[in-house]
Amino acid sequence: MLTSVLGFGLGALFVRVRIAGELGHLERLVPPDRRVQLVLPSARITNFQIKGQPGAEAAQPPNVLMMPMPEGNGIAELVLALRRLSRRVHILLTTDEAVSPDYKLTISIGGPSVNLESRRLVRFHPAFRLRYPEHVATHGSATYDPKRAPDGELLEDYGFVLLHSEGGRTRIVCCGVWGTGTEAAIKGLLGLRDRHLSRQLRTSRNLFLAFHTELSGLNVSEPRLIHADDGERFTTWR
Repeated sequence: MLTSVLGFGLGALFVRVRIAGELGHLERLVPPDRRVQLVLPSARITNFQIKGQPGAEAAQPPNVLMMPMPEGNGIAELVLALRRLSRRVHILLTTDEAVSPDYKLTISIGGPSVNLESRRLVRFHPAFRLRYPEHVATHGSATYDPKRAPDGELLEDYGFVLLHSEGGRTRIVCCGVWGTGTEAAIKGLLGLRDRHLSRQLRTSRNLFLAFHTELSGLNVSEPRLIHADDGERFTTWR
């Protein structure tokens, strides 16, 4: 009995230590009240093609919103990561039309074309632009223009994390040139292992991170950090 209890206790301790190592930077972003607001992307689509019925379309009700599947995947991973933290986190999922000012940590998912809160928050990063309908991003002198195959499929995408902290509140935009870039931004944020950048997440007034991911059909590679910039003290390319 004692051996079993001791083994269970050591196992639980090992899990806590492992989670702290993997998600410690996320834990340090969570405010003392343990409340996090996630602002979801959405798009209004008037109609869609019905699978298995060539040429058939269905009208989409205006109050049934859509989002790209990769962004949904990224949101699910973010929620699961917050649920894995050692202490309980209250998570509010909301739309860009119902953002609450009462949250000290807000994470806005998706770019300005699908999220008005992201459109409001990117103004804190004047060096960053995401042009539509071209779907080309720039940050200073850098251009992020994903390559395509001859049939139009994406071969790569770029994801961005844009953080702004002011007045005790932290606001983060996770977006991409396309939806796969948004997923890469979320995965890149969750998987951040650089100690210096982990510190910058909680100490910088502004922080910009860019990630690159490769695509093959619907398969997406793990994101790779390629640029970090706090707008003041440092910038690094990889």
